[in-house]
Amino acid sequence: MHLLRTIAPVLLFATSAVHAQNAYDAKMLEYTGLNFPCEGLSRPVLKIQNVGTTTMLTCVVETWKNGLQVSTFNWQLAAPALTGDVRQPVLPDVPNVAPEDELEFRIISVNEVADEGSEGNIIAVDLTGSPVYADDGNVVVQVATGEVPGAVQWTIKNSSSTIVAQGGPYEEANTLVEVSVPLDDLACYSFEALDASRGGSSQVVVRVLQGGEELVHVEGSALGELFKKGVRTGNGEGCVHPLILEVRTDAAASETSWEVVERGTNALMCSGNDLSDAAINTENCCLPNGCYALRVFDAGGDGIAGGGYILRTATGAERIIDNRGNFQSGSLSRVDGGEGFCLPMGSTGTIYTSCDKLDWVNGQFIVAAEDPQVTAVWNTYPAGSAERATTGYVFWFFDPNGGYTFRRFRSHATSDGYPATGPARACHTKLNSWSAANHIPDQRLVNVRIRARVNGVNAEWGPACRAMVDPVRAACPYTKLMDIPGNQFYSCGVTRMWGGNRRVHARPVSGATQYQFRFRNLNEGVDVVRTNTTYYTNLNWTPALANGQYWVFARAFKNGAWCATQMPWGDSCLVTITGSPMGAGMGLQDPTIAAAEMGTTLFPNPNNGTALWLNLEGTARKVGLVKVRIFTTDGRLSAAGTYPVEAGAVSTLLDLSDLLTTGALPTGMYLVRVEAGETHVTERIVIQ
Repeated sequence: MHLLRTIAPVLLFATSAVHAQNAYDAKMLEYTGLNFPCEGLSRPVLKIQNVGTTTMLTCVVETWKNGLQVSTFNWQLAAPALTGDVRQPVLPDVPNVAPEDELEFRIISVNEVADEGSEGNIIAVDLTGSPVYADDGNVVVQVATGEVPGAVQWTIKNSSSTIVAQGGPYEEANTLVEVSVPLDDLACYSFEALDASRGGSSQVVVRVLQGGEELVHVEGSALGELFKKGVRTGNGEGCVHPLILEVRTDAAASETSWEVVERGTNALMCSGNDLSDAAINTENCCLPNGCYALRVFDAGGDGIAGGGYILRTATGAERIIDNRGNFQSGSLSRVDGGEGFCLPMGSTGTIYTSCDKLDWVNGQFIVAAEDPQVTAVWNTYPAGSAERATTGYVFWFFDPNGGYTFRRFRSHATSDGYPATGPARACHTKLNSWSAANHIPDQRLVNVRIRARVNGVNAEWGPACRAMVDPVRAACPYTKLMDIPGNQFYSCGVTRMWGGNRRVHARPVSGATQYQFRFRNLNEGVDVVRTNTTYYTNLNWTPALANGQYWVFARAFKNGAWCATQMPWGDSCLVTITGSPMGAGMGLQDPTIAAAEMGTTLFPNPNNGTALWLNLEGTARKVGLVKVRIFTTDGRLSAAGTYPVEAGAVSTLLDLSDLLTTGALPTGMYLVRVEAGETHVTERIVIQ
């Protein structure tokens, strides 16, 4: 069994009387997830009880691994939890876990108020279990009850702690029961058995078999407490590389399917077709070493409107193919020429500033990160040597939808127009400096993968980045806060004190004469734009921003026009403001009132993204129209509408398909801002 520990805080309030006085208080009762890593991942499942006097609507839980925080989960309860109610949420997967790792879970807040009771706020789990392997997933659970009557029972749960098979209670003596259970291939389960009624005199034997071979054996007093054992379908050898395919679908997800086949044999390795409409679907595929092809299909023949996919490793989140937002036509998306991808992957990729750059022009250098073995050849062998001529980097440019693929080798022996000499020269390849027949077409999204070559021997391909040759966009490029690692003006994801000469910087744009910085915090109703002639803005204006977190966008003004004209201007960065004289949420010119004061109700929540019922009373009596806007959590407007006030109230069904400005709402959390005259309220909804 896994080890489970409840960590006691410094201050303990143990009596039920104290807990009864807390309005906002939750505690963890039990960890019910798998006790072993599943393909390098852990999917935590917890039993959480509302022990406060206020109905629990949300609960924030942090996940830590080996002493480091890995995620914060803002749990939006599908059904509100009354005092004493117990719920079992599934938290986000924890990547890169291994046996002996320690996971820790911490309750932070209830209904956005800091949790008021300390008992049960922290729970720790050691992943010490090792599973048994059931090759094809067809197992038999066998129960021999023995001579003493009792009530033995068993369950099999998947990685989300959902029961997929169960049996018992078996009360008869001297009975042999066998139940066949088919399990999904390449999946992880927990087998559990209990015979508490017989105690230490139990003669019960419980076994899990496959093809006559015993995988699990437990008997007698060991069943007096809940017995758990991990079960993994597959042989433990075929699955070496867990992968994740993220597919963003449109409103016709039933037309979308995918498959991974082995190159050369076309043997089907993984596939999927039961995808949710207008959502980011996460599909899993685990593969042995080898070479494969990914194929994504659209039965309608018109691609995925606004959608696409990313294939990445599950453990390091490294991209293998990145076709996000780019499968816009046709019935099949795949890499041409019988190509695809091979596992394991290599480590060589582009440098940071060459990755995901979508405004290249011909003649610029795309740059590979240096490989030590390639550099060693330059330092060891002289000019003109065969070793230098056969060592360098191979750049592979391909369209994930097909129609274009080209590889180019850059060796130590040639300059390709790069003026400097040295081992880094081979890292630079000049775009479209080769035969015109193989040029990367303008405004065509391609992936770039790179591999090292040493003395004629190729390494494996490294992770993918996106690239696009687009001279129009390059003439007035998008920018964002400075995000280049190691840059002295790094401003993306930072915390800044307010006041003085403290500032945030954008990536500078050559020839730009102005910059705008947009600070957004929809929770507080803040949307502030600052215009500067410099590529930075000081954080010292009046009125000051309140303490809190802001999504910050940046854009440049060049040749008489702003390079980005519609939101979002480009990628955003999160900036946390502290030390402001305004405090947290103070001094906002656009006042927000509580939903209860404004008499606002939105339901159902969670929602399927098609319709949302709005009830509004109180403040609505003072105005004739009410505005409704729906934003993503990073501040992007997704839907908007205006509704009349009748008899001092609004009670209407919002047809989201009529309101949408950016296509169907994908799954996730959104902020609904309801404005009635000078006041407004912002509520969260979850789209499932």
